[in-house]
Parts: sequence; C-alpha cells; structure tokens
Amino acid sequence: MKELGDVYDYLLNANASAVAAVDYDSGYHFLAAALHLAQTMGDADRLLDISKRAGRQQVEIDTLNPAYHHSSHSAKAPNNTRNNKGIFENLSRQALIASSMVSAKKKYRHH
Repeated sequence: MKELGDVYDYLLNANASAVAAVDYDSGYHFLAAALHLAQTMGDADRLLDISKRAGRQQVEIDTLNPAYHHSSHSAKAPNNTRNNKGIFENLSRQALIASSMVSAKKKYRHH
C-alpha cells in the first residue's frame, strides 16, 4: 500500500497547490481523485480527512471568491443542478459517506 499512499500524498499536495493558485477546478479534481484512491485503499481516516479538507476549501472559496462558478453562492442561482451546494461541499459529503461505508464494512467483517 505504500505506493498508493505516495500517490494519495501527491494528489493532496496537488490539490493544495491548485487551490493556493486559485485554480479551484483542478483542485477539485485532484481532491476527487484522492477520494477515489482512499476508497480503493479502504481507508476511512483518509476519507474523513478529505471530507474536512473539502469543507474548508468550500468555505475559503465562498469567502474569498464568491463569484467563482462553483461557489455556494453560484450554486443557489436559478437553474442550478447542484442542490444549492458548492461542489466542494458535495465532495465533502461524498467523502463522509464513503468513510462511513468503509467503517461499516470493516465492522461487519469483524463480526
């Protein structure tokens, strides 16, 4: 798993760099890729970390760049398709649910 762990770390670093450069679209995709990798690894803790990071990044976007097309403000515009949530908030929820599923699966196997 060390190799996958290295890829995971790379994706988180790429996410942080992209968000710091105000390239939120790329940052989102790096974080989504990390989510899928953490699911493959069956790592509930990493999924929780992704959930927290995505939530923090949504707040950052909403605070510093509310006009960004995937901000919470933009999601509330007429004819949106994201249930009035920014994409990072949706990713945060997805990671939280995935973490719960991984934890439940592990618990079930031990019984």
